[in-house]
Amino acid sequence: MSDIEEWEVPEAIREMFDDIESYAACKKECVKNVFGWKRAAYFAKRAAQTQRKAWAAIIEIYPEIDGRDDVVFNYTDGVIRAIEQR
Repeated sequence: MSDIEEWEVPEAIREMFDDIESYAACKKECVKNVFGWKRAAYFAKRAAQTQRKAWAAIIEIYPEIDGRDDVVFNYTDGVIRAIEQR
């Protein structure tokens, strides 16, 4: 087993990722409603905007992960983790 790289994420950025999950859940509920498409589009847009802001903030703190496609945010541990490429 190889060593997996991890980076700590500040609480403010973790809250941004929580918001992203909340927006996704709201979008999912709005899609179920016949007339909820406008609200669903709103929540999808908010999730995308917040995701861009969160990752920009992370890259500002850890510039070495910029351009890497093998890093993900781990919701359970609240860290950025490099995933193993197969």
